[in-house]
Amino acid sequence: MRQLGSLVMIVIIVFGIGFVASLFKPDAWFEFLEKPSWSLEQQWMAPLWSINFALISISSWLVWTRRGVSRESVTAWWLLGIQLGLVVAWSFVLYSEKSLGLAVLCALGLGLAVLMNVVYFEKNSRAAAGLLLPYLLWTGYIGVFSVSLYWLNR
Repeated sequence: MRQLGSLVMIVIIVFGIGFVASLFKPDAWFEFLEKPSWSLEQQWMAPLWSINFALISISSWLVWTRRGVSRESVTAWWLLGIQLGLVVAWSFVLYSEKSLGLAVLCALGLGLAVLMNVVYFEKNSRAAAGLLLPYLLWTGYIGVFSVSLYWLNR
């Protein structure tokens, strides 16, 4: 029962921060930007982020249940916090601040943070690391998309 409670707590935290990121939405400015031909329609963003947030939650929970409150789990939480902070920052600087350059930096930082998380989680749980691989691919897409937006609209 205690493990279920920790999973629920992690899901609430991860999706709560995802909700904060979702408060920054594209407006008319974003709609008029030149986008790469391969960019996803906006309607796909929420479902894809939600899938990734679910994978992040389960992955983090696997490490948490394996390590409990320890130095390793605190490091895992810091890495998770950095990732989620960069998700919010990316949405904020892209959609609210309309800064394509800062969005690129946030996206690249996010990709690096996720990669660090995969490497760290693999030391604790292969399954946890594996669950982050789709998220790593997603952040790769976000990074290339951000660079493309910057390049096409500079």
